[in-house]
Amino acid sequence: MAFVRLGDRINYLTLITPCVMPVLPDTGESCPDAPVDPARINAITATDAVTEALKATVPAIHGAVCDARIFQIPTQALDQDSPPTSPITALTGDAGVIEGAAALRAMDYREHQHAMATVRCPGVIQVERDMKDVIAAVNVAKQALRVAMTAFGRSGWTLWRGRIPAWQRLNRLQAYREWHWLDEPVRKIGFSWAGHTHGSEQLRIAELRDRLSRQNRASGHPLIEAELAKLDGFDGDEVVVIRKPIAPTPIANVAFADGRRRVIKTGLPIVLCHNMPIITALPDFDPAKKARTRDDQTIESLLVAYWHAWRYQPAYRFRLSTDPISARVSFDSTSITLTPSRQASIFLARPGRQKLAEVSAALIDARGPVPGAPPLDAGGTVQVVAANRVNAYLVSRDRSVWRVPRADLMP
Repeated sequence: MAFVRLGDRINYLTLITPCVMPVLPDTGESCPDAPVDPARINAITATDAVTEALKATVPAIHGAVCDARIFQIPTQALDQDSPPTSPITALTGDAGVIEGAAALRAMDYREHQHAMATVRCPGVIQVERDMKDVIAAVNVAKQALRVAMTAFGRSGWTLWRGRIPAWQRLNRLQAYREWHWLDEPVRKIGFSWAGHTHGSEQLRIAELRDRLSRQNRASGHPLIEAELAKLDGFDGDEVVVIRKPIAPTPIANVAFADGRRRVIKTGLPIVLCHNMPIITALPDFDPAKKARTRDDQTIESLLVAYWHAWRYQPAYRFRLSTDPISARVSFDSTSITLTPSRQASIFLARPGRQKLAEVSAALIDARGPVPGAPPLDAGGTVQVVAANRVNAYLVSRDRSVWRVPRADLMP
């Protein structure tokens, strides 16, 4: 394996040593009346452990860096509403090593950095020695920090971050980010963006109204009150969809020499112990490059802008009396069998739910929306309440609602 070492003019020790303020022991002196909190002590200890783990990478990385290809993304500033995605600055050689190493060791906020922003420098740093164990130790420490901070809670963090020196500039999102290590031959790494789409959550208007009411009670705002007033004129059983935009995220599409592929979603450089592969540069994010989804063909209009809640076209406004249970359907000439998915099995295990193994029914033809609620058999054991091009919705005797593929119901 051939490597080309960069010049000795870079001080690698300076690059890797974390710029973190020292953590003082939590003796309670900053607040004498405060009781000793094990969760707080664990969070401080975990912060210490990440700092020490990053320091331990110094002798492992020092002198081992051979090359780097880094794509520097501007960091969101305090006066920016969303993370910037351009212009992308491509860095190689010494400049790439400096920025890449700084991103890997970043734990603290920079000047004028937005509270929800992270330093993003995807790319590749090539090293000539095995660092698997060192990087694994860093990731274990970061995972422990995330667990400790979660147990400590938001209220504890808000109360104590100004009193603990190591937390005063700590960016927890940056501190949580794990390193990625590749020690297999890689043919190509292509960088691109994930985020040309949106999340999707279906819920009834009654539940949406409850969410807005809770938010209005927590922090009243005229906009929320106006949205609530708008919902008063709609049927609470109508189903809407929340289409919250997904923030653009850089991803690395890794093609290994043996033909395998892997997608890595990260804003940090990948550490590679092999020859530098072909690199496809990260382009500027193009918001116009949007992937069409099924929701794009069925939605009608924006209903609640504050929650990104959209109303469906009339044919898709299902009136469901309860949350649907996903299942597959098999049938013969006299019966239908509903087989719940694994997620549905968990749902059915709740108190008051009975697993419906088999129900009598005639053959169903659900080629389009079903008006009303026609029974499937003379006894009214199960009935169709709605259908679209993809799914049909059945209601059983215990009033459970089943979401099944429409294709399963075709004779």
